[in-house]
Amino acid sequence: MTWFGIVDLPKLFTPPIDDETWRANAWYVHVYSSWALIALATLHISAALWHEFVLADRLIRSRMI
Repeated sequence: MTWFGIVDLPKLFTPPIDDETWRANAWYVHVYSSWALIALATLHISAALWHEFVLADRLIRSRMI
């Protein structure tokens, strides 16, 4: 398997064609990690808005300078 046509990856990183377990596991890891990233970004934005509008401690404005 060639990576970007430049680097040849060893057989360690290429699962056998007939074994779908690796592809299924990779799919689950990608899907669940993307949802976790979306959840963390939403939590981060919510916390910033909480500080700005509910606590009114001007956290966003003080950090943007």
